[in-house]
Amino acid sequence: LYLGSRNREVQQYDISQPERPKFQRNCSMVGKPTALVLANGTLLAASGYGEIGPLGMHSKRPVDTIADLATDAAGIVYAAAAKQGLVIFRPQGGSKSPRKIASLDLPGSALSIVVGDHRAYVSSSQAGLHICDISDPGNPRLISTLPWPGSNQSLALKGNLVFLSSAGQFVVIDVQNPQQPRVLAKLRMPRIYDMFIHENLVLLAAGSSGLVAVDITDPAKPSLAGHLTPGGVIRCLAVNGDRAYLGTLNAGLLVVDLKRLNYHPDWRPRPMVSPTSWTRVTSALQLYGQNLPGEIVTQTTSQIPPKCYKSDVAEIGSTTYLASECGLIIINRNGPAHIEVLQQPLAFTTQIELAGTTAYISGGKRPPVPNGKKPDGQEANPGLQVFDVSDPTNPRARGFVETSDFILRMRIREDRAYLAVKRQGVLIVDLSDPDHPQVMGIAELPWPEQAFAG
Repeated sequence: LYLGSRNREVQQYDISQPERPKFQRNCSMVGKPTALVLANGTLLAASGYGEIGPLGMHSKRPVDTIADLATDAAGIVYAAAAKQGLVIFRPQGGSKSPRKIASLDLPGSALSIVVGDHRAYVSSSQAGLHICDISDPGNPRLISTLPWPGSNQSLALKGNLVFLSSAGQFVVIDVQNPQQPRVLAKLRMPRIYDMFIHENLVLLAAGSSGLVAVDITDPAKPSLAGHLTPGGVIRCLAVNGDRAYLGTLNAGLLVVDLKRLNYHPDWRPRPMVSPTSWTRVTSALQLYGQNLPGEIVTQTTSQIPPKCYKSDVAEIGSTTYLASECGLIIINRNGPAHIEVLQQPLAFTTQIELAGTTAYISGGKRPPVPNGKKPDGQEANPGLQVFDVSDPTNPRARGFVETSDFILRMRIREDRAYLAVKRQGVLIVDLSDPDHPQVMGIAELPWPEQAFAG
């Protein structure tokens, strides 16, 4: 098994004993490896730096970047080459790098590719799914494009079905008529980094949400068939029999038994909020403040830094709260038109949980500044702030619990808060006195689990 790593290496493992994979060697690359394919018996590696060549050999750089590779039965190699679209190579055997034989400009930025039945399917950022005729590899042509938003797309192919991940969705597309591809079904999903078809399942490497299985027995009605959360942010996967080999962000190579997938068929993955998926507050106001007069929205957006992002939203009746990098934003859609940016006591906010007339908001609090002195630019102290929201338009700050690092996730159950804290573990907080919340205990996690635990 070959696993591309972030430190610009491809690692080789012996997996003849799946329970004890044995590391064998590293092969260095100039760029970070993005794809590996076996073409006519030669293993080719590509990188984000545009390299492509036999593993362990000096590789040429025929394009600016390569995001993904695929190969056909004849051993021709097809590359999704970002802004350079589809690029086609013919292997030369031995230690030589493959020779570029053709290219095809495509709208968007080509991120992923699969091939089958003389067609190449290329997903492009913001442009959608391109279907290309490759019956003559030296002269590819675009057949059609199915417009689709999203920037982190992966693909899988089974017969006349293409499975695509984009913008928090798993999409099933019928490509029997390549001139008119049509969407059969969609499932809301967290971010998907990689896919693998295993019998009647599509296995998804779903980042911090783990390994997710989607049953495609009826492609028009895909359903979740199970999951595993074995630890680590799952970025890629390969399957051999009943074993799945998972490449993770920080925990190396994990091997799991696929027979355990059906233990949790009712589980629903929750998308993890990350800065790359946040929405600018100016855009969020247009959505959540759509019933407000335009001049109120315009006036408020002019007071908000242009790079302030929304990370969470909650509603109480006609009042909407936006957790943002520049404080808690309160939108009152009834009565006098009103938007307020509550920057005290929190300098920034990330998550909101509501329980009755109490709101629990994670974020950061500025350290106190002595009278007569200016703030010295210190970072905000992370923690959990309790608010009384019996009057939703005028929240009143109550107690605050400082944490050692940022709160990644939180759950409120009765009089207790459970906080997943980055680089620490789980804090359990007594909320019975909202003005003086107290840490009851800490479930500390060892490295590396503490780095990715949610």
